[in-house]
Amino acid sequence: EVARSDPSVHAITAELANRLFELDSLYALCEQYQLHLAALAVLGVAASYQHYADHVEKHLLALLERSMDGGWASTREAVRELRAAFCAPHAAEAYILRLDLICATLEGERLRAADGSPTQTIELLTCGVEPPLPWERLWKAYADPTTRGVRMQALWEESGRAHLHLLGAVHELVHGWIRSHTAAPSLADRQAVCSAVDGFIVNLNTRSEPAAAQLRDAYKVLRAELAPPTTTH
Repeated sequence: EVARSDPSVHAITAELANRLFELDSLYALCEQYQLHLAALAVLGVAASYQHYADHVEKHLLALLERSMDGGWASTREAVRELRAAFCAPHAAEAYILRLDLICATLEGERLRAADGSPTQTIELLTCGVEPPLPWERLWKAYADPTTRGVRMQALWEESGRAHLHLLGAVHELVHGWIRSHTAAPSLADRQAVCSAVDGFIVNLNTRSEPAAAQLRDAYKVLRAELAPPTTTH
């Protein structure tokens, strides 16, 4: 009762309503003219209100699909703009940059493209944007079955070819992680990655394609680099 009669509560409520009305108006214009990046910017402002949460993936997907129509160069530019618009300490970074959707969409396109390569999306997200996306978030999106999202999991299970493509992408991710460390990775991180890499090697041993054998050997090289140093007595 006290809160309801407090004039400051009414003032804050009125200000919030006006703010959301302004966001509604801006968002409606973005929708009308299909300005997907601008729409995401509005949604980013509204993130703290959890407003329009169901529209984020729609505009993110539309932005990526429209850029992919122009080829990989166009896609790279769109992802760079997207990352530049939403980066730490931007409060809406994780709210807008939904890696499950972004990674699955880009990898699916590269998988099906005549000029596609398993390394291209990882190279873009780790070296081609500023700032690079954190390695830990990419590892969780790609390699950890307990944390990756529905879209990426579906891509892993889509076909043998898709599975092999994603194993190639994870190889590039781990390779870049090793090379980017000026100091040795922590023992916990190294052990977790070693365990995953061991599983990938076992999986590749069951496959008969020449590309699988080549990738298995490449993973074995990575595994040797990741192995904790032995102590001699």
